[in-house]
Amino acid sequence: IAAIETADLAALSNTQVVGLDSSFVQALTSDQVVALTASQLKVMTSDQLNALDTADLAAITTDKITSLSAAQIGGLNTTQINALITDQIAVLTASQVKGLTTDQLTSLNTDALVALTTLQVDALVATQLNALSSSQISALQTADVAAIDVYQVASLETDFIAGLTTSQVEALTAAQVGKLTTDQFAQLGTDDIQALTTVQMAAVTAAQINSLSPAKIQALETDDLRSLRVTQVSALNTASINALTTSQTQALTTAQIARISNTQLRSLVDAQADDTAIAALFTSAQIGAGTTDSPSLLTATQLSGMSTGDIAALRTD
Repeated sequence: IAAIETADLAALSNTQVVGLDSSFVQALTSDQVVALTASQLKVMTSDQLNALDTADLAAITTDKITSLSAAQIGGLNTTQINALITDQIAVLTASQVKGLTTDQLTSLNTDALVALTTLQVDALVATQLNALSSSQISALQTADVAAIDVYQVASLETDFIAGLTTSQVEALTAAQVGKLTTDQFAQLGTDDIQALTTVQMAAVTAAQINSLSPAKIQALETDDLRSLRVTQVSALNTASINALTTSQTQALTTAQIARISNTQLRSLVDAQADDTAIAALFTSAQIGAGTTDSPSLLTATQLSGMSTGDIAALRTD
C-alpha cells in the first residue's frame, strides 16, 4: 500500500474511497493521506477516519479540514482531536465546533483552546462549555469569553462562572452580565466584583446585588455604585444596604439617595444606632434630596452628628 503513487490515490473515485477497508486506510502514509482530495475525505466513513493516526490527521491541510462534515469531526476520537494542530482548530467551522462532543472538548489542550476564534466560541452551547475544566476555562481568551452567546449564559453552571479569571469577568459584555442568574453572580469573587466596570454595573439587577455577601458588596467601587440606576438602588434589600461602607454611602448620588426608602434608611440607622457619624454619611445635597420623614428616623445621638449645613439643607415641604 505504501508503494501506491499519491497521484493514483488522488485519482480514486468517491465510490472507490468509500469501499476501502479501514485496514487499508490505516496503512496509508502521511504523504498519501495528504494527497487525498477534499471530495474523497468528505465521503470517508467514521471507521475510515478513525483508522488515521495522529500524524496523518495533523498533515491534512486546513482547506480539507473544513470540507469534513460536523458528523465526521464529531466522530474522531479524543486522541485524534487532541492531535489537531492549532491552525486546523482555528479553521473549524461553526457547525463543526457545535458538533464537537464534550469528551472531545475536554481533550483539547491549552494551545488548542487559545486557537479558538470568537465565532467558534459563539457557536458553543452551554453543555459544551460546562464540560471544560477550570484550567481550560481560564485558558480562554478574554475576547472569546465576551463572544459566548448571551442566550447560553444563564445555562452555564456555577462552576464555570467560578472558573473565570478576573480579566475574563471584566471582559464580559453588559448583556452577558445582565443574564447571569443570582446563583451565578454570587460565584464571582471579591476581585471579580471589584473589577466590574460601570457599564457592566449598569446592567446588574438588584436581585444580583442582593445575592452577594457583605464582603463582596463592600468590594464594589464607588463609581460602580454611582452607575446603578435609581430603580436598582430602591430595590436593594436591607442586608445589602447595611453592608455599604461609609465611603460607599457617601458616593451615592442625590438621585439615588432620594429613592432610598424609609425602610432601607431605618435598617441602616438601626445597624449603627450609636454612631453619631451616621447622619454625616449624607452630604448636605443628599440630605436635601431625602424625604421629609428621613430625619425622624435618626436617633437623638445620630442627629447630633448633623452639621448646620445638613440641617439647612433639609426640605421644609
